[in-house]
Amino acid sequence: MNIFFKEIRNFSRDNWWLYIIFFICISLIWYTNTGNIFEISVVFFLHFLWDIFMMMMGEYYANWEKRKGSISQILSVIVFTFIWIYAFIFNGKINYLMSQVMFWFTSIKVYFEDVKWVSYKILNYKTSLIIWCLMMWMYWYFNLVHTFGQVLQIIWFIAFSTALILDNEKKKYFWSLIAIFIIMISSATETYTSFLQANIKGIDISFTLLPMTVFVFYMKNIKKYL
Repeated sequence: MNIFFKEIRNFSRDNWWLYIIFFICISLIWYTNTGNIFEISVVFFLHFLWDIFMMMMGEYYANWEKRKGSISQILSVIVFTFIWIYAFIFNGKINYLMSQVMFWFTSIKVYFEDVKWVSYKILNYKTSLIIWCLMMWMYWYFNLVHTFGQVLQIIWFIAFSTALILDNEKKKYFWSLIAIFIIMISSATETYTSFLQANIKGIDISFTLLPMTVFVFYMKNIKKYL
């Protein structure tokens, strides 16, 4: 719990600019009447919790504390699940919910290996490849890809889920860095598209703003992996 509040304090100190950007965005959305301010704020708060757990995970892994890093990863996926269930029910974004299957698989794998010190044969790269192929088939079958931003989101899903399952910390770091950059671009594209439609979704704007802080955090640790 101490590390959690420590990360919040560090987050607010290092990323004070995010609050200003969020306030400007909320003001613009209110002025142009292009989104639900309450819905955007709630999703942003939940995504903020994910941001903190992600930074905790990154800090633990950077210090080679894999057990604590794995627990933080599980907590981040739990928060993600709530966000994506909401996005599916109220925004019709099934692509986020489907991606969660892969994230849960990778999180469970590292949890058992790093926390319980147990390795199950089914939790391997071959199984992850099967799940990945199944997810890609479902994207195609349900015709979920309609915009350039959604194409980038699929690429982000592949990159991020790959990063989570890697055992090599250096490769995990750089794959995560690439994935975070892609999700910022893809979500910004989706936010712009929804702005033109006067229907900005909370999940799109939160995935645009908050990954910026994670990206900055990861960049600060880049010397540890070079």
